Amino acid sequence: MPPALREELGYLVKDVSDKNQKELQPREIFGIFNDEFLNKNTPLELVDFHFTRPQNGDVFKAFVTIKVDGEEQDVAGTGNGRLAAVSDALS
Repeated sequence: MPPALREELGYLVKDVSDKNQKELQPREIFGIFNDEFLNKNTPLELVDFHFTRPQNGDVFKAFVTIKVDGEEQDVAGTGNGRLAAVSDALS
């Protein structure tokens, strides 16, 4: 887990622990992690995506449809792989 994420999770867990005046169990900590960091659809939601790559090319092109704060947008990017192309599109 990256240090910044670990730090943010630590603050969230401490806040819940302080409010409930008890030490949290691992399942409770995982619940906080799940609620705050996993399966989020806001402010950014992936709607659709597809990739193209020329037959003899090394460059992938990503076409991504996203919703930002509920507003749908089409973005595109390029990269030497699919992840790099999506990252470029989202930047």
